[in-house]
Amino acid sequence: MQICGQGKHPLVNAIKNGLLDSKVEEDTILSDPIIEPPNEIDEDPDDIQVRPTKKPTPRPTQMTTQWQTTALTTTTKRPVTTVSTNLEDRYKVVCYYTNWAWYRPGPGKFTPSDIDPSLCTHIVYAFAVLDTKRLVIKPHDIWLDVENKFYEKVVSLKQKGVKVVLGIGGWDDSASDKYSRMVNSPSARRKFVIHAVDFIEQYEFDGLNLDWEYPKCWQVNCEKGPSSDKQGFANLVKELRAAFRPRGLTLSAAVSASKRVIDAAYDVATLSKNLDWISLMTYDYHGQWDKKTGHLSPMYASEVDEDKTLNTNFTVNYWINKGASPEKLILGVPFYGQSFSLEENAGSGLGAPSYAGGEAGDETRARGFLSFYEICDRIRMKGWKVSRDPGGRMGPYASFEDQWVSFDDDFMVRHKAEYVRSMGLGGSMAWSLDLDDFSGKNCGCGKSPLLATINHVLRGLEAPPRCPLEELQADTTDTSEVPEIEVPEPDDIPAIAVEEVDTDSNTDIDTDPNTNTDTNTDVDIVENSGPSLEGGSCSGNVFKSDENKCSKYYLCLNGRWMQLECPAPLHWHKNHCDWPEKAQCRTKGGLRIGGIEPEEIEEDKSIVGCYFTNWAFYRPGKGSFGPEQVNPSLCTHIIYAWAHLDGNSFNLVPGNSELDLENDFYGKLTQLRQTGVKIIIGAGGLTDSESRKWSVMVSSPENRKTFVESVLKFLQRWHFDGIQVAWQYPGCRQTPCTKESFDYKERDNFANLLSELSRKLRSHDLEISAMVTASPEIAQLAYKPHILASELDWVAIAANDYYSSSTGKTSYLVPLQSSHGSNSLNASLLFWTHALPPRHVVLGIPGYGRSYTLRSASNSALGAPVTGPGEPGPYTRVPGLLAYYEIADGLASRQWKESRTSEGTFSVRGGQWASYLNVADVRSIGAAARRAGARGVALWALDLDVRGDCSLLNAMRRGLIEPELPLEQCAPAA
Repeated sequence: MQICGQGKHPLVNAIKNGLLDSKVEEDTILSDPIIEPPNEIDEDPDDIQVRPTKKPTPRPTQMTTQWQTTALTTTTKRPVTTVSTNLEDRYKVVCYYTNWAWYRPGPGKFTPSDIDPSLCTHIVYAFAVLDTKRLVIKPHDIWLDVENKFYEKVVSLKQKGVKVVLGIGGWDDSASDKYSRMVNSPSARRKFVIHAVDFIEQYEFDGLNLDWEYPKCWQVNCEKGPSSDKQGFANLVKELRAAFRPRGLTLSAAVSASKRVIDAAYDVATLSKNLDWISLMTYDYHGQWDKKTGHLSPMYASEVDEDKTLNTNFTVNYWINKGASPEKLILGVPFYGQSFSLEENAGSGLGAPSYAGGEAGDETRARGFLSFYEICDRIRMKGWKVSRDPGGRMGPYASFEDQWVSFDDDFMVRHKAEYVRSMGLGGSMAWSLDLDDFSGKNCGCGKSPLLATINHVLRGLEAPPRCPLEELQADTTDTSEVPEIEVPEPDDIPAIAVEEVDTDSNTDIDTDPNTNTDTNTDVDIVENSGPSLEGGSCSGNVFKSDENKCSKYYLCLNGRWMQLECPAPLHWHKNHCDWPEKAQCRTKGGLRIGGIEPEEIEEDKSIVGCYFTNWAFYRPGKGSFGPEQVNPSLCTHIIYAWAHLDGNSFNLVPGNSELDLENDFYGKLTQLRQTGVKIIIGAGGLTDSESRKWSVMVSSPENRKTFVESVLKFLQRWHFDGIQVAWQYPGCRQTPCTKESFDYKERDNFANLLSELSRKLRSHDLEISAMVTASPEIAQLAYKPHILASELDWVAIAANDYYSSSTGKTSYLVPLQSSHGSNSLNASLLFWTHALPPRHVVLGIPGYGRSYTLRSASNSALGAPVTGPGEPGPYTRVPGLLAYYEIADGLASRQWKESRTSEGTFSVRGGQWASYLNVADVRSIGAAARRAGARGVALWALDLDVRGDCSLLNAMRRGLIEPELPLEQCAPAA
């Protein structure tokens, strides 16, 4: 019961928190006690909601069991280890559950009811986040986690014997400095620890999994964070352990696989001592950021690798070498693939040049990323061809036309699980449950085949059906010398290491980035003296070839030689399985791993978009706005509105030749590129979308080709950085439309246009974006989200299509709260950040107000009757529309009286009524976009804003980039 609303045992908890000091704070004595934070999740009063509780569950008794293995058996295949009945208790299978998978469409939707707890020993609920201001845990998605009881539903699986822990952090939550601020402050750490204990016990989790990515190296950028993050994180782990141990709570962490990050971020010995387990994120070694194809999670290095640290084998050994206990290391296995879009005539092998991530999947909807079940579907149903490294150093990859994806199949997953046992590691970690073929409908080998394979090897559960998705092809990098081979059995997958060395030399891991890794020089040949080394003693992480059989070789694991064999017809050759004519069956070498620093991953930068409208130049007096008035320092992108579609030739043409060309507005704007801002040409707009010319253009492949070619010439001639397509809107010309009247052909044709534009422009390093409707009703009909996500660099939610009320009553320009259903800003933000990857979304913000003429000046409330649009402004001169600076003029002269509610802002002057967004509203919206994970915000338009520090643009930018800083006190002014 929670009658008091303070969780279970509030008085005992209060005593507990008062006595916690000696355990938690070892290095600092605080004179003033920290007040226990309340159990309720506090809400920021400026927060715009972007996403629309619990019975006790007995904690299963923790059991300590003994386990044993028999000696390895000599065999020409990979040895099968015989285990006792207690094998299931020896290894952890840590399964990540991601709450956001609930938002995926159709068969991709994954809910707590889809979890099979029998296939996990531990479930990590991903993720809670760190409150930016209070620096304590809070739910990431309170609507799902708490209101829809996803916490409770997952925690209830404890009744099945699985432990359920809460994960905090993740990639997106690690972008800012908040974790650094917390770990570097003793008082903030103490507050976090106290609140963490209370939060975990309130929701009845078994423990906490830390997933800060990463100390010092925020989102892999090791220049971002201070060096003190390393010690601060170690201190946090020690203090959490001291608080958790008496309560029987577990503490774990997910950590980087990068050598550079490991060195900069982690006190490995301290983590190993104080954590129950350490999950190694041994994936994402390669991806679209490399600009060439590579495997996301290679098991071993290749002699052609530029960086021989980027593989699972290196990562595991490096953590052990740095002081981690092997039995605490949990090997991460990806249930997804990293995908690429190949350049023309680039080939389809490893290292092929790529220009972008691969096309997004229909369910996961993220460019450069495909779930295992989406990969299965492409291979089995869409003709993708599978290739495998002949040496078995990595999982397979598949390709079709210009699309390419690397992944781990059940063969490689089985090998990694066997590697866990051979190395004496603590278990395996699966990222993530929703990415496996959890329904069993795509891969043809039962439900959750990858997870089932891990459980078969590590826990002795029933073997799942095999998943031979297609006959595996030879490596395409040298087809002239590659014979056809049969698909190897899972037991035959060879283990390959990387760098050949003298087996009598020191076998510790080489951590010097300058170490010579040439495998063809200074190699001592090691001759074998007997028929088999199986079970014999050895040291280090080395390999040897067999004296009597060319395909056989040995791996030294846990001080004993393990016999392995290359799949037929391959022979062991120096450091991998190779074709007989290359191997020549003469050399017998040992191997070890070396290291050089990996390259950093470049993150997407936030977008602050600024619309420039050329027609504002014609306004009188101070209303006139031209290129000279643009301040590029506040914008990352300036979108020039508008170029038009010629309805006869279907070419892109200037919208106003007098201004654009004769007065050189194009040249004056594009000169600002020298300041670092991108200049984008906008194509379309409301007026240009009124006729059927856009519909006619997209309906014909020939017309689309003409348009695409003209766009490239236009951008190159006038020196723009890209185009924003603003057809408002496909199948729904500027009016609300219904399913019955909607033209779905226009939607499909528009999707084809975007794909063709993307292919053409990206090959010339030009940006492509689109302006999309703010209305979820129209958006669901007008667009294919997976095309927007895969073909566009970003999308801008339109801010220039909020209409005056048609009800004959006053109404907000754009209601902020969800009480207005889909006709609200947060409903639009919610829709688009779930229809697309949030980092594709840029939220448009109107810099104007809608005005009305009241029927009676005595009734000026929201919803008051009106006789029509408001009087035109002195500069904009459009009935029913006022620029923000025109409203600010009225407020400064006290002609207008402003009222603000949680739903919006409006002002009244006699019989005139206007709704708009003021500086505080706009700052809050920018912060809401940031919290939703959106890429950025964009102001419509520069000419409508006031100048100076109190501009909407400044407030919008501040909310997005620096929401923690106070806003200047802005009195209404012109």
